[in-house]
Amino acid sequence: MDLAWQKSSYSTGDPAQDCLEAAADPDGRLHFRESDDPTTTLTTTPQRWNALLQHTRRSTQTHSA
Repeated sequence: MDLAWQKSSYSTGDPAQDCLEAAADPDGRLHFRESDDPTTTLTTTPQRWNALLQHTRRSTQTHSA
């Protein structure tokens, strides 16, 4: 599958720095990979990704209080 990978807006573009790249496929699944190892990817659904982000935010708020 040929995906249109996007780098984080926080990426400096420096090839010596690794960054997270993301792409969505036609079925709506989300794919993530490290720029230094593009053959290894993490694939999930938008619902599961959102649940992970919500959990992380809650966890961060709980531990920073």
